[in-house]
Amino acid sequence: MKCVMQLILGATLGLSGGSLVSGDQRVMREVFDAWNQRQQIANRVYYELDCRTVIPKGAYSEAMGLDPETDPDPVEDTVLKFTRRLYLDFDNGKSRSEKEGDDLIEGMRRTACEIALCDGEHIQAYQPREKYENPAAPGIPAVELMNHTPDGQFRAFFFDPVLYPIFCAHGIVQDDKHQIAPLPSLRHAIQESYFHYDRAVSVNGQELVVVRSVDHPSQLTSEYWVDMARDAAIVRMLHLDSSGDIYKEVDIDYEDSDRGWFPSGWTDSRGAQGSVETVKVANLEFNPDFSGIEFHIEPTPGMIYRNEGSPEAMVAAATGSPDMRFEYSEVLNQQRRTRQFWMVLVGVGAAAFVGLLYWRRSRN
Repeated sequence: MKCVMQLILGATLGLSGGSLVSGDQRVMREVFDAWNQRQQIANRVYYELDCRTVIPKGAYSEAMGLDPETDPDPVEDTVLKFTRRLYLDFDNGKSRSEKEGDDLIEGMRRTACEIALCDGEHIQAYQPREKYENPAAPGIPAVELMNHTPDGQFRAFFFDPVLYPIFCAHGIVQDDKHQIAPLPSLRHAIQESYFHYDRAVSVNGQELVVVRSVDHPSQLTSEYWVDMARDAAIVRMLHLDSSGDIYKEVDIDYEDSDRGWFPSGWTDSRGAQGSVETVKVANLEFNPDFSGIEFHIEPTPGMIYRNEGSPEAMVAAATGSPDMRFEYSEVLNQQRRTRQFWMVLVGVGAAAFVGLLYWRRSRN
């Protein structure tokens, strides 16, 4: 009887969020097993996302050291619409992330296309010139292709955090030793010691398990609200600062598919800025053919590119010719000479017109 009571008490403590006991361990074992199974559902995936971001007036001012009242950035509530496309080849470590549509630069709306590429060894950032519009610097060519070092800082920013629900859906959850990044591997083993059972909650009649990351004074603490009835799908992510305030909140909707439960959309709310990005999954393909997809780009003649660590941008030359150093100052000088030429031409034309009028009047 004593043993039975101990088992009942242990199960009760486990459900009430008490100290780690066998009930908690059993729940966490089920969570980890389900996440591991999600990693094996597909070798390749393609996602196309319709996105809408609402940025309140002055949301960026504080980060830029400005007064949001007197110097707001942006100057008004702004709505951006764009498309994201994500190609993930888990087995070969290849990835391509695209964002195309509205963007803001220095508080000004622009049309942009930004592409991040990884072929399993090299990392690049690509901005096609024909799809780039910079109202803050019209006519100034931009670096189209940036070759980053595999272990450089860009690796950590390769995937926008708004894409993290996709990785969670494939059993890839960030911890203190693994970032959501293309290298060294898209997949990583779940670091079980980083997560622990926190509590059970009920939301709209759904029983959820809250998995919490290990608290660290210098890092955000994360909560993952897990629906065990839907293959341990993470339906909510909360990131908390050191004071316990919500820094970021992500709520994820799911739909059933022939591969299990996968996201149909989510809302990403950033408490510090007040911006909200709404994402709808327009298309999801499991194991598509990526044979026509580029995961690495070589500079073509005329393309401006730069290698990380080099202070100089280069202009790609035709095959057999050396690439040329690109000088922004020369571009500015050329623009200045062009403006001067047209000013002189307009001045000469105006003088000739006035002279013609004077000549006609003098004859009369």
